[in-house]
Amino acid sequence: MPRRNFLARLYRPDPAPPAFADGKTLPQTSSSIFSQLIFHWVTPLLNVGFTRPLEKEDLWTLDESRCTAFVTDRVSRNFKARSLAKAAKDPQTVGPAEGPTLNPSPYEHNAVDKKIGPDDDIEMPVAHSNGNTDRPLVESEKDKADEKKPGMLSPLVMALITTFAPTFWTAGIFLLVGETLTACTPLLTQKLLTYLTVAYYHKRYPDEIPAPHSVGYGLGWVFGIFAMQVTTSFCTQHHQQRTMSVGMQVRNSVTGMIFAKAMRLSHRSRMIHSTGKITTMVSSDVARLEDVAPLFH
Repeated sequence: MPRRNFLARLYRPDPAPPAFADGKTLPQTSSSIFSQLIFHWVTPLLNVGFTRPLEKEDLWTLDESRCTAFVTDRVSRNFKARSLAKAAKDPQTVGPAEGPTLNPSPYEHNAVDKKIGPDDDIEMPVAHSNGNTDRPLVESEKDKADEKKPGMLSPLVMALITTFAPTFWTAGIFLLVGETLTACTPLLTQKLLTYLTVAYYHKRYPDEIPAPHSVGYGLGWVFGIFAMQVTTSFCTQHHQQRTMSVGMQVRNSVTGMIFAKAMRLSHRSRMIHSTGKITTMVSSDVARLEDVAPLFH
């Protein structure tokens, strides 16, 4: 095979060897602070992707702190602690569960928990093609009072906040700085345009218009705008990376908790929470947590 020139090797390099990241852990946590700030730790993977299509063996293995089992265990422990705290404040609260509470509807409570005699007339719900059932539109006064009763956030929400607080709120700080600089950039642009306008009219009417500041004054505003734009982009990218990472871990942890809870459901609970309902929670409801994470701030 003839030897290619420098430009050919620069724009179309030789394919990287297979299994680039086989057995290697994600280098983000072990890289330097400077590498994390400018995302330099991902450069080796980008180089491989530039030479050939990426494969499964080219992706790094997640470190233990990001694995589903580890994150699910942390969220479960925080959820149990929050449930105990809520039960202590509200004696009528049922004891904590080992996973997210699968709350049945008022109709399902009546149909399962009440003792129904053989002679009782039972009105069954009407099933539709989309899987929904007709349920009573009138709720009891107790249910309405419980909904209006003020109290702390759901134990699951508090558990997620406790588990991912450092990364999540750091992302919020990045977004705050980025949006503040974006709002202030037009003010610096106005100062620069004012300086240029004064310099222009002083050049044409030197006797009527006072002399403007030196050239360094205008260059200061130019470099200031440039620094604000770079910092804004820097903060925005870090916010997106952190919130998307949190959203993925939230989805994985809640999914693991749901499956762990589903494996321990009693026979009566399985009548309420069918396999289709649990699958819908995992595939649709939990997926929304990942989608909304970058938009929460």
